[in-house]
Amino acid sequence: PREPREVREPREVREPREVREPREAREPREVREPREVREAREPREPREGDAERPRRRREAPPPSETTDGTGERARMDERFTEEGMSNLFVNLGRRENIKVVDLLRLFEERAGLGKAQLGRIRIRDRHTFVAVPKERADETILKLKGARFGDKEVIAEVARAEQAPTDGAAPPDGTAQ
Repeated sequence: PREPREVREPREVREPREVREPREAREPREVREPREVREAREPREPREGDAERPRRRREAPPPSETTDGTGERARMDERFTEEGMSNLFVNLGRRENIKVVDLLRLFEERAGLGKAQLGRIRIRDRHTFVAVPKERADETILKLKGARFGDKEVIAEVARAEQAPTDGAAPPDGTAQ
């Protein structure tokens, strides 16, 4: 047998809202004359600090390259590469509680790369991407070999997007090897 339902008290009855009078009609706006067409400006002169900073180059990939192999669209920020920099994949991420300062210390102590020499650091859940100068990438990988963070051995390698295909597959642009 069913148990009897709980008896609810009736809701409070609200009084109807005040009825407002309709607003007065607004006057139509003045019709403006169209603006004059301006000529294109000349490019500005570079500022003092512009030459010191490396420029990031962003190239939109063709539609066939917008996925990372899993069917998901590639993240916009992962397609940025600084001129003269190479991205390294490091097997430490948020799950190991790695922080930027820990990575800076690791790269300074083991590879001799200071904060000024390193580029963008992107910490992901299970791994991290660190931009290092291209000419020091291989040397940095060797120097990080054997390093430990907590109880985990650090493994660094050149990020796959920068490596040539090694499985015999054709490059994404469709040209044969």
